[in-house]
Amino acid sequence: MDRPCRGMPRQGRAATDATEFPDVRLQYLDLDTGNVAFALIGDTGPRAAIGEGTVALAAALGGDTVSSTATFSDIKALKRSHVATVIFPTRDVPKLTDNHFSQADIDRLGMEALAAFGGKSRLFACAGG
Repeated sequence: MDRPCRGMPRQGRAATDATEFPDVRLQYLDLDTGNVAFALIGDTGPRAAIGEGTVALAAALGGDTVSSTATFSDIKALKRSHVATVIFPTRDVPKLTDNHFSQADIDRLGMEALAAFGGKSRLFACAGG
């Protein structure tokens, strides 16, 4: 998966696609590395495992990449321990991009929302970082 995605708690069904939650945007700040990553809430995720979008998100926060041949140990090494999350409602990515969006679009709109929020320094202050 080339787009970080955050799974929703299981509610008995899977979302039809990433646009089912269009007005929810997430911005993550890794309090250890200072890296930010932007993602959409995409689906309910697998029942007993992390999904590939979650792996991409962890890799982005750690400043890592994941190869298609990554082992289970490689994936476990991506674990992030101190992450703050901000939800930006009304950032309807599919609508703002005529439903043709890439990670670059998500990142651009996320940076705009983060700037309007007060930037990374405000997020650090709110998270106690």
